[in-house]
Amino acid sequence: MHVLQKSDPSLDRRKSERPIFSAFELGKICIIDQNLARITSGRIENIHEETVVTEIHDLYKSYTDLDFIPVMSGSKISGYLRKQMFFAQLSETRFSRELLLRSDVTASSMMDPRVTVLDSRMNLSEASELLMNREESVRFDPFVITHESRLLGTSTVQRVLEGLNHFLKMDFQSCDLTQKKLMTPMNRGVELTLNHHQILQPLLAPGGDYVDVIELNERYSLALLFDVCGKGLKASTMVNSLASILKTLVYKLDQEGIDLPGILLMMHSLNQLLFHLTCEEMYATGVALIIDKQKSVLTVLDYGHGFLWLKRNRSIHRLCAHIQNSIAVPFLGIHENLEIQAGHFRIHPGDLLFACSDGLTEARNSARQEYGADRIKTMLRFGPSTNAITTNEAILRDLEAFRGGARRTDDLSVLAIQF
Repeated sequence: MHVLQKSDPSLDRRKSERPIFSAFELGKICIIDQNLARITSGRIENIHEETVVTEIHDLYKSYTDLDFIPVMSGSKISGYLRKQMFFAQLSETRFSRELLLRSDVTASSMMDPRVTVLDSRMNLSEASELLMNREESVRFDPFVITHESRLLGTSTVQRVLEGLNHFLKMDFQSCDLTQKKLMTPMNRGVELTLNHHQILQPLLAPGGDYVDVIELNERYSLALLFDVCGKGLKASTMVNSLASILKTLVYKLDQEGIDLPGILLMMHSLNQLLFHLTCEEMYATGVALIIDKQKSVLTVLDYGHGFLWLKRNRSIHRLCAHIQNSIAVPFLGIHENLEIQAGHFRIHPGDLLFACSDGLTEARNSARQEYGADRIKTMLRFGPSTNAITTNEAILRDLEAFRGGARRTDDLSVLAIQF
């Protein structure tokens, strides 16, 4: 195997090619390939404060691509010129042109001293903050990048925004890929016996909703639907934490034996770990359903905003449970010692469970009306729902008809289970 040494030419080449002005100091270079030496074919490398204005005028006339010019004072950058600014000063009055194009007038008299100079190792978020804090009249002007105190090149606010967008997309893609892997059903060698169907529609992938059904063993199944507060990477990070912790606890549960007290203890541990491992203000609302397939008993843990219905023939029942300690809100991950009072319900053959996030109930149409829980109840009672799949599909079709093209504003998840 070839080992790179410090003197290895290939190492030097990699160093020279390495991007140096971007988030994490790696990635997209934010430097415009525009400098005086290249544009003038080596005729001029730098403009100094002592450079006469007539020479700058000739440059702008000769090279139409030239706009932003840093002005040097010795080895430091003391100001800058822009084409529009330059010619505006020449035409400011009827005498301006004659006065400014004299042989004794230098760049120092026409340059703008409010030049922004950023070090090449600064990351993009720091750069954007500094640039946006400039005076309004120059806020979107180009700026200068130096490396080890030497002029490296020029760049623009647009390039910084493009760089930020580039890394943001990469972060979203990476988080979305992780989320999809974590939501892939666990291959645990347990026969899939629960008839269920789930749909997850992130507003912007990755999302802040979590929905999963885990066959724990031949007797117990665990179904979960959670909605994390907030949006974006922060919410999706908690979704990933929730999924990672849960899957780890399920494997631990396998070793200790699976029964109802053990599953309830596992959910208690999930809450505690989320409390310790995620941001203080982050939490999730939703429901956890423990299904005893042998005794036909449904155990419900309601973590607040639990939208859960049971359909039995034409009857629709809203199912909910309550917390034991009134000092704590029931949200998952916000209170270390949260104790949820489980609700237990007998289930019959043909029963259908439907759960959703508030991305469904709070969806609005163009008249700002909410879809609402009553409409879900009506769809469950009278809609063309014969099984888990058709239930979800019918409700989402009705949602689209209700919205009438109005823009979505939240993640959406639904889960249907038929016994």
